[in-house]
Amino acid sequence: MKSQSTNPLHLWPTISVTATCCTASLRAALATNPTRWAAARSDSAAGRRVAVLVSDGVEGASIDVMRKALLASGATLKIIAPRLGEIASLDGLVLKVDHSLLTVSSVLFDAVLIPGGAASASALCADPNAVLFVKEAYKYGKSIAAMGDGASLVASAARSAGCVDSQFVGQGVAIAAGKTANAAVAAAFAKRLVQSVAQHRFPERKDLATIIA
Repeated sequence: MKSQSTNPLHLWPTISVTATCCTASLRAALATNPTRWAAARSDSAAGRRVAVLVSDGVEGASIDVMRKALLASGATLKIIAPRLGEIASLDGLVLKVDHSLLTVSSVLFDAVLIPGGAASASALCADPNAVLFVKEAYKYGKSIAAMGDGASLVASAARSAGCVDSQFVGQGVAIAAGKTANAAVAAAFAKRLVQSVAQHRFPERKDLATIIA
């Protein structure tokens, strides 16, 4: 009888393939089975990860309001930009970038926030990685919130997805129009965002099956 190899390295390819297959199966199940999404809801934003998409010229004050509200709810917030380093906001604040759009994916987050700022929104709309980030988030039922000019990135993502009138019409998409730099407006929208993030996923969106992301 031939003895088995005592070298544990010969097991690695099998383990790697098995883990990969399990991960792929899990992703497929979560993406196609709304009941699993619904079961994941806890009506609490605690532990949720929120991606904030920004570029130079973003409204920094509104981000600060959102950050405080999300942290108070137990959620975490990460600044994502076209490049690493620092972003100069419209109101003189300097934001440290946690991830670049080149190296991070929407699958790592539970929600997306796009603050206002015309220059920031314009730069993000011109970045295919930013457009894909938002489109993927919508496809997989995640909360999307945009403030002021940030709504143009949501429209770009919807247009890229082939949605009618360049709009995402499903639940869990919140748009704050107008002057969102106003503290009262930002605070009210922050409360709305926290409530949406707490829902975790929105499998009720009727157009999910038609979107390729």
